[in-house]
Amino acid sequence: MVNVNKKYLGRSLNEESWQKFESELKRGGNVKKLLTKYLSPDEFAVFEKRLAIISLLEKGKTYLEIRRELDASPSTVSFVRQGFKINKKPKKIIKPSEIKLKPDHKRKFPRYKGVRGFGFSEW
Repeated sequence: MVNVNKKYLGRSLNEESWQKFESELKRGGNVKKLLTKYLSPDEFAVFEKRLAIISLLEKGKTYLEIRRELDASPSTVSFVRQGFKINKKPKKIIKPSEIKLKPDHKRKFPRYKGVRGFGFSEW
């Protein structure tokens, strides 16, 4: 699975990036080659698998058939079938200015330090 950073891009940078990608798409050429330029090999493999799931679902294949053919879990097939709908609530992004540091406080009870030097071997 691909690890994703939760930090958002600025609006202008985001729009500029999409405009660049769209302009390269409009120039023509091979879409597969363009995507390999922008995606890592792992991301590209996930993308290809999702495209294959969509085409197999359109052919009327069952979840079990898709699972056997592509080695995809039923939850992945369901996720693709539902149009990438996520049931989880989106995580709140915390800005650095919102981080509040807890003041240092003493523990009510000190940490247990264990028995030092009084093991069974000394009995």
